[in-house]
Amino acid sequence: MASENHSDRSTEPAGDSLAPTWRTIISVLLLGYLGVLLLGPLSNPIASEHLTGPMARAVAPVHRVLFQGHGYRFFAPEPGPGHFVECRFTMKDGSESVSRFPNRDVHRPRLLYHRWFMLAETIFTELDGTPDTESFAQAQAALRRELAQLRSAGKLKPAKQLSAHINLLDREYERTRKRIEKLLRSVATAALSQQPDAEKVKLVLFERSIPLPSDVTAGAKLDDPQYLSPPLSIGTFTRESVEASSDSLPKNKPATNLSLEEIQ
Repeated sequence: MASENHSDRSTEPAGDSLAPTWRTIISVLLLGYLGVLLLGPLSNPIASEHLTGPMARAVAPVHRVLFQGHGYRFFAPEPGPGHFVECRFTMKDGSESVSRFPNRDVHRPRLLYHRWFMLAETIFTELDGTPDTESFAQAQAALRRELAQLRSAGKLKPAKQLSAHINLLDREYERTRKRIEKLLRSVATAALSQQPDAEKVKLVLFERSIPLPSDVTAGAKLDDPQYLSPPLSIGTFTRESVEASSDSLPKNKPATNLSLEEIQ
């Protein structure tokens, strides 16, 4: 009987299961990939300053490669106004030409349109969330006065914390302004590459509000000009400046005349 049982066990087919070491490695990789996917919607558009924001920046290269750095909260709980950018070209002969993005008549298929749509929304979000230099300087001055009061009162620990916060705001603001300048310069470079006869391009931002349901019922069209905001100039670039620019902005000749003050 014992020999029969032994024979049965010896003839059982070998299993296909992986070794424990490989199972552990694969599980860790799958969990890491799942974490990268979740960081997209968790950090965009609203990220935690000390948690999801730094984590998302660390995996940003992976997000870019996999096109996973997006968040669905952009469309909820109710969509807001849309935005588009006009590229106003001045040609060598003095004539003018205009293009815009996103443009559903040009950007096809729909996924390509969505990419240009998100670029326009990113430009608006960056500008709208960044105060002008004067407002930022006034806010920082108020914090520094508060810091001086804390130090004069001998409250060294709160003063140290506030001082670190002020320095952090300075660094973040400078980094944001550089990021906006680089973003707009990249857009201008791409636009000028499509217009070889253009000498310069002016970028203009528009906001299109959503009509009320009652307006739509009454026959209003979604593209009616009455729902457009006044044009807002956000930068002018010459071909010479974008061709001469490198990864960092030239210190002696800025590539743009950004109007962050106008966005407020």
